[in-house]
Order: sequence, then structure tokens, then C-alpha cells
Amino acid sequence: MTVPVVGPAVPDPSRPGWDDVQALAADVWAWRRVQAPRSRDDIPRQERPAGWAPDFSAAGVEAARARRAELHARWAGIDLAGADVATRVDHALVGSTLARVRWELDVLRSPERDASFWVDQALGPVFDALLQPPPFGPERVAQLAHLLAVVPAQVATAQAQLAGGAEAELAAVALDMLADAGTRLRAAVAALPVPDLDAGPAADALDALAGWLTAELPRMAPFAPVGRAAFEEFLREVTLAPESVDWMVTVAEAEFARAVTMEAVATAAAAGVPVPPLPVDVAAHCADEAAAEAEVRRWYDEKGLLTVPAWAGRYLFAPRPPWLAPLAGMGVTDDLLGPSRLGQDPVSYAPDPAPELPFFYRANMLDPRLGVAHEGVHALQLTWSATHPDPVRREYVDSQSNEGIAFYDEEMLLDSGLWSDAPHSRVVVARFLRLRALRVLLDVGLATGSMSIDTAARMLAERVPVDVETAREEAAFFAGTPGQALTYLVGKVQVQQLLADVVAAQGDEFDLRAFHDRLWLEGNVPLAMQRWELLGTPPEL
Repeated sequence: MTVPVVGPAVPDPSRPGWDDVQALAADVWAWRRVQAPRSRDDIPRQERPAGWAPDFSAAGVEAARARRAELHARWAGIDLAGADVATRVDHALVGSTLARVRWELDVLRSPERDASFWVDQALGPVFDALLQPPPFGPERVAQLAHLLAVVPAQVATAQAQLAGGAEAELAAVALDMLADAGTRLRAAVAALPVPDLDAGPAADALDALAGWLTAELPRMAPFAPVGRAAFEEFLREVTLAPESVDWMVTVAEAEFARAVTMEAVATAAAAGVPVPPLPVDVAAHCADEAAAEAEVRRWYDEKGLLTVPAWAGRYLFAPRPPWLAPLAGMGVTDDLLGPSRLGQDPVSYAPDPAPELPFFYRANMLDPRLGVAHEGVHALQLTWSATHPDPVRREYVDSQSNEGIAFYDEEMLLDSGLWSDAPHSRVVVARFLRLRALRVLLDVGLATGSMSIDTAARMLAERVPVDVETAREEAAFFAGTPGQALTYLVGKVQVQQLLADVVAAQGDEFDLRAFHDRLWLEGNVPLAMQRWELLGTPPEL
């Protein structure tokens, strides 16, 4: 068998179906950039058109359902007889995106159930607009003014949509997000190097939403999981994962036991070795990270692991600016760029060093290579995939491949010896594995209804362990976004299985660097689809 692992997979334009798939994909993602909800996650962020604001009013939802049905009919009507595998994969990617829209609108029904969804739609776009480093030019300021101006309307729509259907546990999450929201928004806008931006009406509206939710909370229904059948359908149709839920749970339990063993051994090896001190200030931390990023790039090259394109910007830390700090809980504080800014340096905003930082920030303070090995991979992979010669593959489909590659990278760097000089960092890598294994169990438990949000948070706090703030934040986010928490571990294992099978097929001709280069470039494509192209085995979905 010939297994081409060098170079991208590009459909043959002369084969049947290619033109129809490409034309539909362009229409689907042009619409999706307007229709997709804003998410706290950094992977699915979109570059939105000027003047954009989320529309999840009752009329907006019905219009989206109608448009999805129209696009899905076109998708189902494409004749793939004689099409090559790459074109069939592209067709599956478009179908996955349309299935996600149906999942969001008809299964999750977040606008009617989840108050935290509305905090994301009202305040989240403002947070996202603040992520790009200065300057704040006229167009950017105009968009910020627009996003602030539409907050009161978003809040009014939220109350109309949530009336009678909001769920108590998700509303409690929203209330946590809205704590002092008006004050925090005013502080953020006041700190901007931009005059005459008025945050007052938006701030008042957010505080009013908090008051309304507080008053309505005693009458709200309890959190309702999507259920096993819907969750399994999501995994098949949206994530394009052929593995069963039971397989995922079995793998997670085995990986959790492996993580505990790995951590016990690493902890014993680190005994007596002083823990590195915190950086003296955030500027020193950012300088440490810049050196770490350069070290990881050299390591990839010297060990024959990965080719980092010379044009790709460097993933760098920067001090958290005063206009972003008050809103830090609204999402991941990084700027992973977008198609219009390729080649710039992605930025992750770091807090001031402190002994009691949340879990992931504390890990980065211990060893910035830990952040470079995961979030830095997101920055590189998304940038690289955005240059794919096939436009369909430049687009986000599902986080399972993206998160799986980043999690795989952590263990690859551990196995190659990157942290041989840092015993306490090896402990953290093992703890990351423990966390991601638990996330699978939480994800399945929350989605199927066998676990409550409080139980999930307690499990994270006690069994990783992570700080209570991180545990509650993660459990609540995963409850509202079923299928996201399992992406890390399931995606990593899919990568490892694919690699093992390609090695078996290629034997002595296997080239690890070439395999990884293709994997990073194809990073938006679900691993089952990549397997189909590399090994000729179509997934049984």
C-alpha cells in the first residue's frame, strides 16, 4: 500500500462533485461567520464582518433553521458518484458544519435554556474585540462602539428567549459571570486608550440581567442533559468520530490510571529538587516565555519532529492590558489571529505572578514551555491550516482534531526529552493527562445525565486536583457544551492510533516529521477523515 504522508490532501478539480462541494462550502462558511454563536473557547473564534452582532432572537433562530435546511438540501443533493476520497472528505466536512447548526438550534437550544449563553453573546464579543493588541484604529473603535451599543438589545432578547425555559444551574453560572459585570465593563472601557466610548447603557443592561436572573432563579427548571442518544448522534454527525461512548469511557479510565502512575513516578523523581521560584514580575515571565518558545521551535527541528514554517509568527506572552483584565473571565485571554492577520505574532496575555493563580496560569509560571506545548500548538496549527490549498480545510469543524493534536504534542515533547531538565514540569504534564482523562468522564456524565454540575466540579477539584475556581468554571462550561471536554483525550488517542497504523503500513519508509507536518496542516480535519485519506479506510459513522 502506498501511504502519502508528505503534502496536503487536495481534491482533483477534474473529478465529479468538486465544483459543487466548493461552491456550497463557500456559501456555508460565509453564512456561518455571521450565524455562529460567540463561544468562550478560543478554537472556534471567527473573523466577523463589520457591524456584526449575534442574532438569536426567536425570529433569528427560525431564519437560521430555514437557511440551514436550504443548505442541507443542497448538500444532500450533490452527486458524488466517481468523486475522489478528498472530495468526499470535503463533503463530509460541510455536512458536519450543517449538523452542528442543527445540534445548536434544535438539541442544545441554548438561547432558550442557558443564561450563560447570553452573557457570551452580549459581553463576549466586546471581550473578543479587545484581544488584538493596539493600535485601536477608527474601524476597530467603531466596531467596539457598535458592540457596546447592542448589549441592551441582547439583554432584552435574552430575557424574552429565556422566559419559562431557563435552567437553574446554567443561570447560576451566568450569575457568576455577571458578578459586578457593569463595574468591570466600565473599568475596561475607561482603561482603553480611546476617548468617548460610552459603556454606561451596556453596563446597566448587564446589571439588570443579573437582577432579573436572581429574581427568576427560584422558579427555573433544573439542568436537563441532552441524553445519551442525542450525544451519540452528535459524536457521529458533528465530530465525525466513529468510536462509541463506551470506548471513550474505557480509554479515559485507562488513561487516568496511567496518569496517576506517571505523576507518582514524576513526583518521586522530583523529591528534593527545589520548585522554581515565580518570576519577579510579568515582564520577566514574558521574557522567559519568549526564550521557551524559541527553545521549543529548535527542539522540533533538532529532534526531527516538526517543521515550523519560517513565515509563522511566534506565540508570545504579553502583560495583560488594563482594558482586558476586568473581563478576563469571559474567555481565553489569547489572540490566535485569523485569516486576515497570518504571519503576525499570536499573543497570550499573562497575569502578574502570584502564589494562588488558577491552575493553567500557575503551570505557565512554573515552566512557560508547558503553555507553548499546547496553546502555542493551537496558534501554529490554526495559522498553518488557514493556508491550506483547499479552502474547505481552512475552516473550523470540531475541536477534537485541534485539541487532540495539541494534547498529543505535550506527550510527544515529554517522550522526546524536552522536560528532562525539569522534574516538576514532568509532574504537571502528568497532571494535565489526569485532568483530560477526567474531562471525558465528566463530559459523558453531564451529557447523559449520570452526573451533576456540582459533582463534576467536585471531581475535578479533588481528583486532579485543580483549584475550585477552575473546577467550577470547567464543569459549567462543559455542561453547556457537550462533546467539548472529551476532545483532548479522544483526539490524542486518535492521533496515536493513526500514527501506529501509518508506521505499520510504511515500515522503514515512515518519516515522523513528514507525518507531523501533514497532521498540523490538516489539523481542522477530523482524524477519522484523515485516516480515510491516508489508509483508505472510510469511517463507519
